[in-house]
Amino acid sequence: MREVILDVDTGTDDALALLYALRSPDLHVRAVTCVAGNVGLDRVVANTTGLIGALGAVVPVAAGADRPLLTEPRHAAAVHGTDGLAGVVPPGEPARLDGRHAVELLRETILAAKAPVLVGLAPLTNLALLVRTYPEVVEHVAEVRLMAGSVGAGNVTPAAEFNVWADPEAAAVVMSAPWPVRMYGLDVFYEPSPDDAAIAALRAGSSVAGRLAGEVLDGLARTGPSGRAYLGDAGVVADLDADAVTWEPMPLMVDTRSGPTRGMTLADRRDRRHEADERAPWPRVGVATAVDAPALVRRYVDVVGAP
Repeated sequence: MREVILDVDTGTDDALALLYALRSPDLHVRAVTCVAGNVGLDRVVANTTGLIGALGAVVPVAAGADRPLLTEPRHAAAVHGTDGLAGVVPPGEPARLDGRHAVELLRETILAAKAPVLVGLAPLTNLALLVRTYPEVVEHVAEVRLMAGSVGAGNVTPAAEFNVWADPEAAAVVMSAPWPVRMYGLDVFYEPSPDDAAIAALRAGSSVAGRLAGEVLDGLARTGPSGRAYLGDAGVVADLDADAVTWEPMPLMVDTRSGPTRGMTLADRRDRRHEADERAPWPRVGVATAVDAPALVRRYVDVVGAP
């Protein structure tokens, strides 16, 4: 069983990822930390603790940064609704919020876990603060998986994806830290897309997680930019089980300058094998370049919809 730690800004697709992680028999969620992003921090915390409480899970949840490292916060209510969950209300009592700051919970959990996978599904402010405050934790993390970036077009701007654009300085810190990083970005983000029959099966099943996922997917189809339901952030989590993503290592840098390319994740895809290059190398990041979308959707529906 793989130990995972999730850092979230729980809107709709973070919710799908959280439901999957908590239901997968092959994943042990050690902690969940919250950061402002899709919505403000208070709403992120309410959504996260509400979903965890609805599933009856016992997982430490902590609040972290309420704004980016250097700039003012910007949210994505147009996609996720003002409540972040497109009007979906988790049933039951919310989980209790841990009194520790997210960075402290991350540090203590990483050091206590066995080679955990750190999954960032949000602006990377919490993770950057962790690296800068406690750099010794880096060697204890088996892998960092991020829903972030793009080596093609952006979604918030022509160049930038939301999670990186919301805090480019933090993204640059996290991607250049000496731990293995995999970036699941817009190049594959929208491809795993449950059809109407899959969503109806989730909503009609006996699983609380399945019913919630079905409602969230319906909400995404109504409010999301593609006009259809998609797994989004959940894809990078479900791939821990499904092994459905093709990863290609690339030198990659984050543009932190002001201007139209701020937040861009620029990959050097040139063939440099026969070229002398005396510049300092960019960090190498595993970039998701292809996905077996049907396999990922099947895995998601099977796990979340299981009674």
